[in-house]
Amino acid sequence: MAVTAGPPEAQSQHLKKLLNDLQSLVKVLPASLPTGTKDGPIAKNFSSHEYDAEEGPYFAFNQAWEQTFQVSDEEQERQVLRGKYGLALVLSYTQHFSAITGIDTDNSLFLIAERIAALIVVVQAVTAKQHESVRKVTLKLGPTPPSGSNEEDDETVDKNFKPRATPPSSEDDVSDADEVVQLAKRKGKALQAQEIKAQCGVAVRRY
Repeated sequence: MAVTAGPPEAQSQHLKKLLNDLQSLVKVLPASLPTGTKDGPIAKNFSSHEYDAEEGPYFAFNQAWEQTFQVSDEEQERQVLRGKYGLALVLSYTQHFSAITGIDTDNSLFLIAERIAALIVVVQAVTAKQHESVRKVTLKLGPTPPSGSNEEDDETVDKNFKPRATPPSSEDDVSDADEVVQLAKRKGKALQAQEIKAQCGVAVRRY
C-alpha cells in the first residue's frame, strides 16, 4: 500500500483515502476486541492536539505515533482497540493534524500516509484472527437451537389427554359403597321370597 511521494495535493488525496479505509475498519471492529482505556498508550499519546510551532505539527504527530506503535508486532496488535480511547481516537487525531496548515511541507502527508497504511494492515490481521477464533468456537459448540425450543418439542403431545380420575378413597365414599351392598342384599332376599311364594301357589293348585 506504500506510494512514492508526489505533489502535496496527490499526497493529501491518498491520505484521505487511507483514512476513509481505516474509518471503515474501525466501525466494524469485532465486539470480541477489548476497548481502550483512559490510561492506555493511545489515550496518553493521542489526546492532546498541541504542538510546537518551531518543530511543526508533524513532529508532534510522529512522536505520538512512535510512542504508541513503534513497538513489537504483538504489542501493535494489542493497540487494536474499540471505543473512544481506541483506534477511533487515533483516527480523529490523524484527521486533525492532516488538516493543519503547513503539514503538507517536507512530504509530511506522505509520511503520515505510510503510517496509516501500516496500521490498516495490522487492523486487518487482528480482525481476521478474531473472526477465525469465533468461527472455531462456533464449530466446537455446534449450532444454537432456535429460541423457545426444548427437547420435549420432538415428542408428540396429546393436548386432549386427560388423566384417569382417581377412585374415591374417603370414609364417606366407603360408607356409600357399603349402603349399596346392603341394598343389593335386601333386594336379593325379596326376590327369593317372591319366588318361594310363587312356587307354593303352583303346588297348591296342583294339589
